[in-house]
Amino acid sequence: MIVTGGGSQAINVQFDYSFGGELASVAETVKSVQGGDDGATGAEGDDGRPGLPGASTLALYDDADTDGSSSTQGKYHFLTSIVNTSGTFLWATITTPSGVDFISVHKDSTGGTTDYSSFYNQTEVGDILTWYSSDGRWVAFEVTSIETAPTDMYKWGVSYLIHDETDGSGDIPSAAGNDVIFRWSRAQAVGPLVTLSGETITDGGGTPSTATVMFWNDGTVRKSTTTGGSSQIDIAFDWVRPREFAPGTYEWKATATGDALNGSSDATGSWIAFTTTANPQFGVTSSGGQGTKQAIVTFEVRFQDEAALDSGVYTLNSDDLA
Repeated sequence: MIVTGGGSQAINVQFDYSFGGELASVAETVKSVQGGDDGATGAEGDDGRPGLPGASTLALYDDADTDGSSSTQGKYHFLTSIVNTSGTFLWATITTPSGVDFISVHKDSTGGTTDYSSFYNQTEVGDILTWYSSDGRWVAFEVTSIETAPTDMYKWGVSYLIHDETDGSGDIPSAAGNDVIFRWSRAQAVGPLVTLSGETITDGGGTPSTATVMFWNDGTVRKSTTTGGSSQIDIAFDWVRPREFAPGTYEWKATATGDALNGSSDATGSWIAFTTTANPQFGVTSSGGQGTKQAIVTFEVRFQDEAALDSGVYTLNSDDLA
């Protein structure tokens, strides 16, 4: 920050601030701001106006609804109680402490172009959620609880923090065609964005004997064996999709050496974009008296078209004679 001028002269303040990522506009579905603010409420703005809280993830929505059990894409709900039908459009209620106790949203953006489930599954108490129409019309809440919600919905207990109504204090539009952004600020850093710890996965389960490593669509790395089923490898650290970001921007690649992977394995050697539905998997199978087979799979993750962020080596052992 550079401050110039003195005495009774006007003060010019220049902020040198850059983002490593892309800042989404209302017309976009969702993009994350790498290096976004850490979730604290903003400083006071011009003319004593409240400062808009920073944001690391932006989600596009359309019209408000009073029925929080609705499963319509792009809808959101300000609820005055935990009852799903207690929604309100009233600005005076929404901007009053204890006026709104819960917020629920559909998992999909306006038009269904983006599924936010991957991010919403990682929301935490203390996160800041800001309903945003413009720089002069927004209201911020702190998440106080994670609630059970109807299918395809997410629901949080919230506490009012601050709002700005410079651009108007009319009630929230309930008709389609009124785009708003839900701006999310994380309560705290969630650790490294990408960490792949590696693992040795061994199965001696008779015939057949199969050891598999998978990229799961919730952003974790999982292992599976014939005898042991499927489980996450490292709950704290193995995340191939950064939890702070929406899917689609990051890519993974698998390479393999050793014995041939089994026929159900996905293709190796190419960079492939993350999706919210695919569970790429790579396994080695021993059957029919083949004994021990071993394949070594290396996963890499990168930001699209840039250098790899991290890699992990997963050793797969199967033995149908054990």
